[in-house]
Amino acid sequence: MKNFKIEKARREQLEERLDEDEMETLQSSAGELGWLARQLRCDLGYENGVVQRSKVGACVADLLQLRKFVGQARRGADFRMRYWSDINLRDGVVIHLADSGHANGTPDRGEMRYRSVGGYFIMIAEKGILNGEDSRCNILSFHSGVTKRVCRSTLAAEASHLAEAVEAGDWIIVLLEEALSGDVDLKNWHEAIERRQRVYVTDARSVYDYLEKDASSTSTDKRMAIEGALLRETVRRHGASVRWIDGMQNIANVLTKEGAEKDTLREFMRTGKMSLVQTEANRQLKEKKREERQRRRVKQSDAKEDASQQQRSERQKKLAAKLREEADSEEE
Repeated sequence: MKNFKIEKARREQLEERLDEDEMETLQSSAGELGWLARQLRCDLGYENGVVQRSKVGACVADLLQLRKFVGQARRGADFRMRYWSDINLRDGVVIHLADSGHANGTPDRGEMRYRSVGGYFIMIAEKGILNGEDSRCNILSFHSGVTKRVCRSTLAAEASHLAEAVEAGDWIIVLLEEALSGDVDLKNWHEAIERRQRVYVTDARSVYDYLEKDASSTSTDKRMAIEGALLRETVRRHGASVRWIDGMQNIANVLTKEGAEKDTLREFMRTGKMSLVQTEANRQLKEKKREERQRRRVKQSDAKEDASQQQRSERQKKLAAKLREEADSEEE
């Protein structure tokens, strides 16, 4: 990709609409970025979505943002998608790895900022991944996009994109079975899916708990209740299971968040290895953060108690002074 220049004076006019030449530059560079992100650079999935959604009513700020993303793409030119030949496609486990960011749509885009952005990876892995082993995986498909509806909670956003991952994974499994065996009855396509072991993975503990429990939903979000019921039915079919993964180990973060940490994805691309079990280092780090949050809450609570005590003391002093004044007036 080629970078482009923006005049210094123009860079100060952030809210100004683009002229004809600038719009042509935006369209051309956005097209190049889009092709690259869809074909190879899954690490640019979120950034590409932001650019594509900013084409309508584009201003100088959007062009500057595109220039920043082009710079990211150029700096990451050594990014490689690797496919490992030692994975058995006939009995590999299909992984549906989904993630979502609640209300993190395109910034400064009116109502668009309240839309959630989510994505998923569909992968095929060695069977050892079901036993918590660090196993080899190949990426079959990936996608990043805006949630089809405005979600009222993180639970709704995460569930919505996990449902999208389920649909994409089902299609890929049927296609894979037809390519490998040729024995697929499209009228009973669900039978082909159930012959394959499947794992639905989320880093949202609320979604995992929701899918694992048997109680009916008490959510006031009826759309979420319906979608959740469909998901729960899906993950309980033959050959399916649901797993929780530490968010720090979820490579799908790059599809849903600006500035997401990408070293985990790069390491996965280098080795092809992934585990669905939380590492000890991440467990200790999360425990440390939890303790820090608890200390902050205690400190804030103590500060509020001190402030409240001081206010009570001041009120008591004022009351005592008022009583002394009244007593002096009565003596006079």
